[in-house]
Amino acid sequence: MTGNEKVEKEKVVGSAPETRALQDEFTKEFLTSGEEVQEGYYQFKSKTDGFTMLFPKDGKVSSASYERNENLYESFSFGENKEDENLAFYYMVTYEDRPITNDVDANLRLLSSYANYEGDYEEFEENGHTIYYAEDVYEVDGDKAYNYFTYIKSNNSDQAVRFFARSSCKDFAEECSPEQDSIKDKFLMMMKSVSFLE
Repeated sequence: MTGNEKVEKEKVVGSAPETRALQDEFTKEFLTSGEEVQEGYYQFKSKTDGFTMLFPKDGKVSSASYERNENLYESFSFGENKEDENLAFYYMVTYEDRPITNDVDANLRLLSSYANYEGDYEEFEENGHTIYYAEDVYEVDGDKAYNYFTYIKSNNSDQAVRFFARSSCKDFAEECSPEQDSIKDKFLMMMKSVSFLE
């Protein structure tokens, strides 16, 4: 570990409040600071040095799900719980920096397969990226979960991110009334926060 890396790590550790993200050793490795960059969110930086994004203070990256191939590929999942609202959020993020990312149709098929989705995507531009966005309702035994997913493609390089998010009641036996519009806004904000380091 270099001197600068040690200083950065101490900065995150030294000011660690009682948040789930900073209390988890593995998750903390991805955070650029112990200070929130936006209320309720830290800045997350990929270990490939390929992108940054907002990361919820109650989020926790699964070390078991983490995969990386040099600086060309990275995949991980993380969870976030809102105990007071009986809500659970699940996220899956996959980053690639390879020519295959330019085959948008193939990547949308991958994303649709993962989300078990058969519909179309909305396409729009945001901060030098092209974003392909869709949403769906997932139902099991009468209980609903809301899926939001997007393919974020850099307009200037081979970099891209597939981003999947799901919201559901944490405990379906208890009352749970997720406000779909506010949850959608939350997920869109996180997805749009992806910034490629080119």
